[in-house]
Amino acid sequence: MPAFPSFPTDSGPAVEMDTRQGTQSWAERSSGEDDASWQTHVQWRVKHSPTGTCYLKVWFLQTTFKDSGYYISPDDVTTDDSTTPYEWSGTGNPCISNPDDGLYSASNKISGDPNTMLPPTFDGTRMIEILKYSLVENYEPDVSDVENPQPNGYPDPAWEAVAP
Repeated sequence: MPAFPSFPTDSGPAVEMDTRQGTQSWAERSSGEDDASWQTHVQWRVKHSPTGTCYLKVWFLQTTFKDSGYYISPDDVTTDDSTTPYEWSGTGNPCISNPDDGLYSASNKISGDPNTMLPPTFDGTRMIEILKYSLVENYEPDVSDVENPQPNGYPDPAWEAVAP
């Protein structure tokens, strides 16, 4: 596959819809029909505005679906949360690069390092999504109980674990 082009400068629009950049978060491989086959791989990064706490940590979940026709069984889905989390700590008071510009201005956007996601080695799709995030250093939300997850962002002092 060809090398990825550089991400566009941050002074332009947030996303340029051309062959260089898009909004999809999945990579695919298909052997197709009639000898047609294709694959896509994705380069992604985190881009955000400064936070009020001058801290952000984001954990990701990578899910792979095996292409088995029209029906996807649970056996055809694997998840992996071992992707390296993204972490940002701002400096200064406030921790905004250009305080005279608005908080959400392009000049104050923060961009993480690029990450590459390859397609599965078999016919299927691999996608990346945000699993959880924290705005407080040393706080990691426990989202293992889907019925009662800890909140993202900030700890909730009133949150209690539910007995099994």
